[in-house]
Amino acid sequence: MGGYAVHEQSLTENLRIRVRDLLDRLCSEGLLGIVDKPDGDPLNFRYTLNCPLSDISLYSLLHATGGMMRIASDEKAIYDNYGIAGRKLGVANYMVCHLLSQISVAEIILPEDRTKDADEE
Repeated sequence: MGGYAVHEQSLTENLRIRVRDLLDRLCSEGLLGIVDKPDGDPLNFRYTLNCPLSDISLYSLLHATGGMMRIASDEKAIYDNYGIAGRKLGVANYMVCHLLSQISVAEIILPEDRTKDADEE
C-alpha cells in the first residue's frame, strides 16, 4: 500500500503545531483514522483514510479544516442575518457547497486512469 510520510524532524516548530492541528481536525471529522500510536505525539502516529480517496470532496476538506471559505451550514442564519441580500447569499452558499461536494480530491491529485485504481485498494 503506497502513501506519503511526513518526517517530523524536517518541520519547524510552527509547522509541527499546524500539522498536529490539521491531523486532529481530519480525525475529528472522520476522514482519517489512527492505525498506530507509537508514542503520544500525533506526528508519529500512523493514519489511514476512513473512506476511499474518491469519496473525499473539496467541501469535506474545507469543512474539516476550517479552510479559507466560510461555508455556513445553517442557511436560515444567512437569511436572518442579511435580510434580502441573505437570500442571494444563501443560494450562493448552497451552490458552492454543492459544487465542491462534487469534486473529489482524487480527481485533483491523481490522473484519471489512477483514480479507479485508488478506490480498489
